[in-house]
Amino acid sequence: MYEILLDGDYFDSLGISEINKLIEDTGYQYYHIFGEDIVIVMLTENEVNKLERERGWRLILPQGS
Repeated sequence: MYEILLDGDYFDSLGISEINKLIEDTGYQYYHIFGEDIVIVMLTENEVNKLERERGWRLILPQGS
C-alpha cells in the first residue's frame, strides 16, 4: 500500500515514479503537465510524442520511472 504525501508542489513526492515502475509493462506511464499546478495524466509514449509535437505540451516523466 502506498501513502501519498505532498511536500509543497513537487511532483515526484507523490510516489508516481514508483507507480510507473509497477505499470511499466502496460505501455502507460503517468506524466506531469509542466506548470504551476499539479496535473497528472496517464499516456502511452506515442501519445506523449504526439502531444509534444502537435500541441507543444511539456510533459515530464518523474525521475526514477
